[in-house]
Amino acid sequence: MYKSFILLIFFHLLSCTDQGEPFLYSVKNTSTFDLKLAIFDKIGKSDTILINVFDSKVLDKEGPPYDNGPFSDKDSIKVIFSNNKILTYKSFKSKDDCLNSDKNPFCQYSHYECDGNNCSFEIDNVEYLKAK
Repeated sequence: MYKSFILLIFFHLLSCTDQGEPFLYSVKNTSTFDLKLAIFDKIGKSDTILINVFDSKVLDKEGPPYDNGPFSDKDSIKVIFSNNKILTYKSFKSKDDCLNSDKNPFCQYSHYECDGNNCSFEIDNVEYLKAK
């Protein structure tokens, strides 16, 4: 009985598979302005990150089972351009809201360019024109 139990555990361990590499979500600045990102979580705490022109920074990582998407624990992101124009992105209550939305970093499938597990959201001059 003891040998059967050990054998069962051994085969169970062999059947475990690698879950895969995490997805890395970055923000790339291709506008003509340096920018700061103010990232707010659900309780209002923020983190500020500087991204220079033609620079890119990894800001979020999602591991298997890849259910949540980028910034799933965040509430909003403010992009503050160097001339103080501001563009605000808000999270959605449902992933279905992403299907017909404007460009938004909270929507992983429609607004990111991915190379393998490295996905990038681009803030360009078109996004700058949306800022107020």
